[in-house]
Amino acid sequence: MSDYGKPVARGSFAFVVAFALACLVGLACFGQAYAAEDGTASQGLKVGTADVVTTLPTYGNDSINTNGTSNIHTVYRFGWISGGNCTSTFTTYRNLDVTGDGWADVIRVKGARVSSTSGYLKNVKVSINGKRVLSFTNTLNRINRVVVSVVTLKNKKPFLWVNILDGKGYAYQRLYQYRSGKLVIMASNKDVAKKNTSNQIITALEPDGNKVYVTYGLTNTATGNAHMKFAYVYSGGKLKRASDTTTSYSYVNNDEGVYHKGKLTAAGTFKAYTTTSLSNIAFTVKSGGKVQPVAVQLNGSKMLWRVKYGSKYGWIENPTIKRASAKSPATLFYETYGRLVLNSKIPRYTGTKLYSAKALQQYNDHALFVARNEIYARHGHVFKNGELRSRFMSTSWWSAKQTSLNGIEKANADLIASIEQNRGSLYVV
Repeated sequence: MSDYGKPVARGSFAFVVAFALACLVGLACFGQAYAAEDGTASQGLKVGTADVVTTLPTYGNDSINTNGTSNIHTVYRFGWISGGNCTSTFTTYRNLDVTGDGWADVIRVKGARVSSTSGYLKNVKVSINGKRVLSFTNTLNRINRVVVSVVTLKNKKPFLWVNILDGKGYAYQRLYQYRSGKLVIMASNKDVAKKNTSNQIITALEPDGNKVYVTYGLTNTATGNAHMKFAYVYSGGKLKRASDTTTSYSYVNNDEGVYHKGKLTAAGTFKAYTTTSLSNIAFTVKSGGKVQPVAVQLNGSKMLWRVKYGSKYGWIENPTIKRASAKSPATLFYETYGRLVLNSKIPRYTGTKLYSAKALQQYNDHALFVARNEIYARHGHVFKNGELRSRFMSTSWWSAKQTSLNGIEKANADLIASIEQNRGSLYVV
């Protein structure tokens, strides 16, 4: 047994170096890996190469370190590498302590590309001290990112972080602990996505002392794309959430692609409650009110949002909705309010009757967007938008002959547009 952090190797060092050199020669054409998105810093680790380390990293002194206080030591990193005449398989070794016994373990990551010219992988295999502990195969052959790292807490507890993504957003992300020759899941990208969410990924893994902060990236039916961060503590052989309430919460609004904590516009009137039991009303938000979500709390399979309205705080429950289309924004404040789901059906076209604002408010953004454009389609408008082209220009009534809107049609189009503008619809450019 060797003291932690002292030079130590398992097996023959010369043997490991020989494998390392072979991997370097065979895989040099893989190029440079992109920086990972899991909280580690890119240190220029060559994709597919062996990086033999005979000295175990000491706590807070790792060459690949998130904040100077905890270790995330990368074993292998791969991401969006361009094709070339490269070998279709790779093997990489790293000597790190992942079993927690104070000795260096030989961690082997092996995989195969779809073809010799493909930038995608089709499988990834991980073994520890010669024993395979993980095998992942993507049936679509579209693995475009792999990060395998050893994470060490201040109490010397090591974990294995496996982060695999495919070309369509599917994620296999697990934080494991090695026990009796097997990997035990300690945290997963599926841990907080119990209901009404999709595209569950872990965007950041940040060990700090004996805690691990996990940031989940979710597409949810309350605020759309969001980042929610939870703290986990190691206790009783498990990583347990320190609290079911997020330590921070941010989301993308108005399709600008930046995560922030700004205010959202309510699409209609809804009630917020004083506690997560949702029994006593704290306040009522009126249509058009500016509301700021500040936190999320997990309550079994439910996800509850704490919101700020003026100087008041309250809780609301994540509503269940179905997106009207793949392009439709899925947000609580644009398409739903409270537990009421806005109508996704398209308002019936009419050229002889005025719409009422009250009736139109019950439709979601996508329905209003389509209804407004149908008025113009009835008069031969040519659309650049692919959805509108497919929906209208292939109908039996559409004609390339352009005519003018009558007074009722113009009034209806203007009314829909004003509702979209006031609501802050993402369909209005």
